This record gives sequence, structure tokens and C-alpha cells, in this order.
Amino acid sequence: MQDAVSQQNDQHPKVDLAGRGGLAGRGVGEPRSWSHGYLVDWLGVLVVFFVYAGEMVPGVNEPHYWTKSAHFWDSDFCRGDLFVESGNAHWLFYATLGGLTKLAPLPIAVWVARVAMWMGLACGWTWMMRSLFYGTRSLGSGALPWIATLTALVWLAGMHWGHWAGEWVVGGAESKVVAYAFVFGAFGFFFRKQWTWGWLLLGMASAFHVVTGIWVILSSLILSFFLDAGFLDAGTLSASIAGTNRSGARANNAKNKANQQTKFRFQDRLVAWFRTHRIGIAWTAIGLGVGMLPALWIDWGAPPDATAESALKQVYGRLSHHLSPTAFAAFRWQSFGILLLIGLLVLRMLERSRAPLETANQSTDHGESTPKGSRNSEDRGRNIVVSQAGILGCMTTWPFGVQWLVANAWFAMGIALVGLLVDLFIGSWDRPTAAKILRFYWFRWNDVALPMAIAAGAAAFVYGGVVYNGSVYNGSISNGGDDPLRVRRRSRVPTLVRWGYLLVMLAAGIWLLATRYWEHTRAWIPFGDRARLISKLDTEDAQKKHFRDWVDVCEWVRENTPKEGIWLTPRNQQSFKWRAQRAELAAWKDMPQDAISVVEWSKRLEDSYKVNDEKILMPWTTPQLWELHRKYGIRYVLIDRRVVGQSPPLLPMLFPAAASDNTTFSVFEFPDGPWIDPKMRGKPESSGDSTKNLE
Repeated sequence: MQDAVSQQNDQHPKVDLAGRGGLAGRGVGEPRSWSHGYLVDWLGVLVVFFVYAGEMVPGVNEPHYWTKSAHFWDSDFCRGDLFVESGNAHWLFYATLGGLTKLAPLPIAVWVARVAMWMGLACGWTWMMRSLFYGTRSLGSGALPWIATLTALVWLAGMHWGHWAGEWVVGGAESKVVAYAFVFGAFGFFFRKQWTWGWLLLGMASAFHVVTGIWVILSSLILSFFLDAGFLDAGTLSASIAGTNRSGARANNAKNKANQQTKFRFQDRLVAWFRTHRIGIAWTAIGLGVGMLPALWIDWGAPPDATAESALKQVYGRLSHHLSPTAFAAFRWQSFGILLLIGLLVLRMLERSRAPLETANQSTDHGESTPKGSRNSEDRGRNIVVSQAGILGCMTTWPFGVQWLVANAWFAMGIALVGLLVDLFIGSWDRPTAAKILRFYWFRWNDVALPMAIAAGAAAFVYGGVVYNGSVYNGSISNGGDDPLRVRRRSRVPTLVRWGYLLVMLAAGIWLLATRYWEHTRAWIPFGDRARLISKLDTEDAQKKHFRDWVDVCEWVRENTPKEGIWLTPRNQQSFKWRAQRAELAAWKDMPQDAISVVEWSKRLEDSYKVNDEKILMPWTTPQLWELHRKYGIRYVLIDRRVVGQSPPLLPMLFPAAASDNTTFSVFEFPDGPWIDPKMRGKPESSGDSTKNLE
């Protein structure tokens, strides 16, 4: 066991963080360039994130998260609203960052949270990427100039244009942004083999967003077992190959011997792996429990029928664009296919250019005679094994951080493929069962991990050949030493190709930032409103008029109506609670988290928003509104006059005072008893339901 552990430590030598034995070609104790500094790189990443995500508030999901946060801290906020009073699956987010709603109005609270989250996300990303080459002595501690900033550009471009299931990381203030910040920080510790700290951060990620954390924890458990325990090292690969390159009884004997050695090595390394990771995994389990308990508690005792129906509503209804691949848009499949091809291209480039990351003291003259058993002979034999083992052998020559991110991409792709098969086969004949499986976001980690692996591969490909190929380390590499991870000067890929690759990747990232900056500076409506409130068929002047009318009516509601009472609001909006701070009967965007509330939410939507055979929204009639009033106790109705055929109901109108004040929206109130329009007075009432005379 000690041999296995010592072998593992030899593969990942420790590095002096103080600068001694740092970048080759630099004198001992000589300060680094300012571009190598962590703070400078962190600021660069923060600027990239700010330009990319710095849009107007509220963002697309921020009314959803922050109105619930406000109710968490003030039970009078939107009292009676089904969504805000439903179960708190993201309890830790509401209990911590949600407290900002007690200190400032919603827009200010969200901006403060945004900046704090982006700073944390930039900190995690910078730490992770500056640890990418940690342990490679020729690269010092791995602090390459601007590596975090440049890889952030590549990663964001990949996620923005190549996501498959609509996942994003850098954006509005919500719990998964906090979770990913901890994930990135955890990976940085993993790359440095500081496992306990890494597992602790993964536990914190799961505590804030359990669905995000659980896939990362699963991948980290599997990959740490195989990568850190050394199952992909040259010795293991040579043992697996030993029985395939011979014939007859000799091959069988060799294979049996190799299998026995592998079995012993497996047991030995399993024990060593557990001893190394047990404390950290315990911390992860605690964080996972903190994240899972609220989610389990809110569905505790829910009837099985409600749980099954809730899963169906989520997977094949409200969230099908995230959870069901058969419902993904065609252009999303195309974009993801292109990103996958780029990833395979990067993988191929890394495989062909592995020489810069291999041992430097191998003889460049393959005809040179070397004594059997010498260091150069061992290295040459290792390269033979690497070449025979294919991509797995190639991975053994990469820094541990690159291995980790590429393997994560493969893992994420694997679980996404499982989800796809579930949707295609099980979903075709048993949708309830498929929905129960797919509701755990099988495709979320794939959207993040694949572009992250591309960014890491680009860094290994470019930095390994451009920055450290020749000029920077001129004379230092050839001086040798016995560093097994020293970067070689020769490369199987021309420097011009590396520079071209770097420029293409940076051009994509810079173009993305320029596009986003242009969108944000020209925006006149927040995305949280633009997503549903504005019709793309209207002219821009009409859209601006409708948005001004929406803001005006919400402000009037907030300032002139009591906090009590439930509102029936237009279907094509998602910011009423954010702007008016009043309870709604149901809103399409605000789907609750617990199963019983999801079923009730779906029923309210079906009762409130009728559509015809062509899926066109039908206008409300006065009898229909009275029926909703009796069934759900709504007190106010906010009418959208843009709905085709919508006429004012026969109810007292509170807003606008004059028709010219607001031509898009109107507010009506249900009287305490049956109300007769003045125009109807003096006419005989029909028998039966007293509301029939209101038509």
C-alpha cells in the first residue's frame, strides 16, 4: 500500500508556492510579472462576467427567486400567493442572501447579490484555472498570465452558443450561481490534491443547490477514485495491454498474471483512496444533507398520484425545454453538435501535441542506444504504452487538472446519454416513469462541463506550445535535470497552428462580449419582462408603450390597493409580484417546488387561462370571472386589453381613471355582494343564477 501511495505522489510532485523552483528561466526569488498576479486575473474574470451578465433587473428568473425570498423574511409579502407560500426547496439561499430584501428594495437587493455572486464565481473560476497546471514543475505553480480570464472567454462562448438544455451559470442572482462558485473552488483544490477542502466546498455547493451539486459529487467520487488512485497510470495500462500483444499459452499466462496484479492493486488503492478522502467525503455528505432535507421535507407525505402528476407537469410541461431532449429545439441540437465537434477537435489536438507535456529527459534521438533499466529507457517504454493505450494513455501525460476536466466532460456526456435514452424509450410507452427519472436535470452538468473541458484543453494546447515553446525557456529546458514533467521544446503541432487556435478562441469570446455589451446598452426592457410581456409582432414603439403601461399599472396597484387579496393577472407576464408586490392566483413562470402545490398550480392555470383548438388564449367573460371568484376567492382582476376579443367585464373598474391614461391594462374589483351595472338597473332579473344578468 505504501508503494502505491508513494507512486501516486511521485506522479504529482509537490511545488514550492513561494516562487523557488518556479517558472524555468526566472531567477530564484525574482518577482513575477504583474500579469501573473491572482488579483489581476480575478479582476479580468470579473470584468468578463460583468459585461456578459450585467443586464437590467429583473433577469429572467429573479422575480421567481426574490419574491419568494421577500416572503421568507416577511410573511405579509404577497400573503395568500400559492407560489411564495409553497415549500422552500432552496431554503439556504432564502435564509442567507434573501435577507437582503429586509435591508433594501428588491432591485437594489438583487444588484448587491449579483455583484457578490459574480465576485465569488470569478474567485472560484480564477482559483480553478490557476491550479490547472499545478504540479508541473516546469510551469511552477501553474500561474500562467491571464489564464483564468482567457479561458473564461472560451467557456462562456461555448455555453452561450452551444448549450443543449438551456443551462447557464453567469447570469442573474439565484442559488445555482452560488453553487457553481463553490464547484469551481472545489476543483481548484482537487487539482492541488487538497481533497478535504475540495470536498467541503462541494458540500456547500450542494447545500445551496442540491440538483447542481449531486451530479458534480457523483462525478467527483468516480473520477477521484480512478484518477487519484492511479488507475490510468502507465503501469495499470501496461498491465491491461500485456495480455493482448502475445499469443497462445504465453498470452494467457501473462494475462492471468496481469489480472491478479490488477486485482491486488485495486484492493490496495481502494483502501488508500478511502483513507485519503474519508474526511472530505463526510463534509460533502453533510452539505448534501443540508440541501436534500428541505427538498425531501416539502414532499413528505405527498400522495403518490400527486408526485407522479407533478413530475409529468415538470418534465413534459413547464420545464420540457430543460428536461426532455425530444422537446429541445432543433437549433439547440445543431448548436450542441457543433460544440461537440469542437470538443473532439480539441481532444485530438491535445493527443497530437502531448509532447510539450511529456517528460523532457527522453532522448530526442530514437536511434540512440540506452542501457536497459535506465531512466530514458523507462520513459521510452512508457511512451510505447501510452501510444498503445490510445486516448487514455494520452491523458496520463496531461496535468491532473486537464485530466479532471476532460474526464468530467465525458462523465457528463454519459449521464446525458442515459437521460436521452430514458426519454426516447421509456418516455415513449411510460411517461410517468420517465418523468420521475428525468426531473433530476440529467443534462445540466453536460452544458457546463463540455465547454469547460474545451477551455481547459485550449489552455493546455496553447500555453504548452506558444508561451513555453522556445523563447521563454530558451536554454533552460535543454539543461535537463531529472524533472519527469519538464516541458519539452519540440512539439508535433506547429507554433503557427497554436497561435491561430488561440486567436480563433479569443475572437469568439470577444465577439460574445461585444454582442452582449451592445444588447445591454441598447436594452430598454428587462429580460424578466421581455420574455413574456412583449409581443414580437408589435412595432418597437408599441412594445415600449405596452411596457410603460405595465409599469404604470403595477405601480398604481402597489400604491393604491391593500396588501390583502388575490389577483387574477394576465397570462403573458411574469413580474407582477416583483413590481406590484401582490399575491397572484397563479403565474406560468412561478411553478412551486413541492408536488401538491405543483398539481394545484397546474389546475389553477387550466381554470384561469382557457385556449381554443388553435392554442390561442381566450378572453375572460364576466361569468367566468365570477366563477373564479367563488372558487378561489380572487378579489381583483388585471385585464390585458391586447387579448383578442377581450371586453371590459361588468365589474367596478378601479384603473385607469380615464381611458387615455392607460390603453393596455385595466383593474377591476369584485364587490362584496352581487353587483349590478348601472346600465342594467330597472331591467327585470332572470331567474336562477344572479350572475347571469351580468353578461
